[in-house]
Amino acid sequence: MKINEECLVDWFIPEWLVALSLTLFVLDIFLMTEFLSWGGVLSLSTWLVWKIDAPIKWSVLIFVVAFTGFSFLYVFLFRNTIGIAIRKILQGKSPEEGLYSLVGKKGKVRKIEGNYFISVEDELWPIRNEGIDFMDGDIRSIISITDGVVSVE
Repeated sequence: MKINEECLVDWFIPEWLVALSLTLFVLDIFLMTEFLSWGGVLSLSTWLVWKIDAPIKWSVLIFVVAFTGFSFLYVFLFRNTIGIAIRKILQGKSPEEGLYSLVGKKGKVRKIEGNYFISVEDELWPIRNEGIDFMDGDIRSIISITDGVVSVE
């Protein structure tokens, strides 16, 4: 029995394009890159053009319209809603990172060249001292951080 190569191309490759685009969207959730999702949008648009099987000048127009439509769906539906929800579920209650993990920690106040800093975990952070008198060596708690400047109690 001879396999019709045209039939194989018409039915086998388009399904791989859909699988490829879905795989790229799933990978993008974990890797958080833009180009993987745009590759998925590109492969979905190619799949749609391949399925319609129109003449070449109509195929270009269909591709542009499909790419624009899938792009809007990706940006408004996936990136702004579904992607954010999935990332929140996957992150769970992970600890805060960066500056905001310092809130609530205690540190020692240091006065260096007339400016006040708080030493927390061997790092110096500038203190917003609005009418508060500090003594060098005071132990204070950090209550908030704004633009890299801490407020203490």
